[in-house]
Amino acid sequence: MNQAVSKKLLETNITFQDSLRTAIEINKRHISISDWTQIASHSDSSKWIEVPKENHEYLDTLVRNGATFAYASLLQACDRNKISWIRFCDECPLIKGLPVFHDDWP
Repeated sequence: MNQAVSKKLLETNITFQDSLRTAIEINKRHISISDWTQIASHSDSSKWIEVPKENHEYLDTLVRNGATFAYASLLQACDRNKISWIRFCDECPLIKGLPVFHDDWP
C-alpha cells in the first residue's frame, strides 16, 4: 500500500456502527464464470473486490463487456446496503434469493 493511501486511511474515521456489515462473503456460484474471469483467474479459489459506488454508466459498461445482469445487480445491491467489500469464495454457503449459476461451474 502506498503512503498516500495509508495516510488517507488513517485520517478517515467512521463509527463502529457504520463499520458493521461493510463486507460480505458470497459463494462464487452466485456469479457466472464469465463474471469471475473479469475479476480473478480460473485458478483463484477466492477473491476480494471493492464494491464500486453506484454508477449506472459503469454498470452498463460491465454488462456490455460480458458481465451478467445478476453480477451488476449484486454490486448495486451491496452498494445500496453500505457493503464496501465482497469476498467471493468456494466455501461460503449459498444465499437464498440470489441467482445461482450451477451449470456454469465444473
